[in-house]
Amino acid sequence: MKRPWKMYARIVSVKKVRKGESLGYASEYVSCRNMTLATIPAGYADGLTLEPSERTIKLSAGREYWGLIDGRKAPFIGKSAIAHTLLDITGIPGVKTGTAVLLPVRRTAAPARVPRIYKA
Repeated sequence: MKRPWKMYARIVSVKKVRKGESLGYASEYVSCRNMTLATIPAGYADGLTLEPSERTIKLSAGREYWGLIDGRKAPFIGKSAIAHTLLDITGIPGVKTGTAVLLPVRRTAAPARVPRIYKA
């Protein structure tokens, strides 16, 4: 059975970074190579990387998550911040500001303020 719910965000920034640059949430990620990164205006306040953990909900590490751009994986870089996330788009051609990204969000973790579109 397929998931009946999807969440999308559009890329707001594309930037090249050099090997050794600190970036991401609290600058705790150090790039291991030259990369092209995209920023999306969605973070853990929107349910990204929130996972149930026994009786609480925790933030999970970014490298375990990715967005899909035209069916290709774009891994999260570092941790998601409250309102934005970095994606590694190195090797995905044609990505630019405005490109849509399909995101792995649990329907139950997404807040009510996230707009819903219902289709029959």
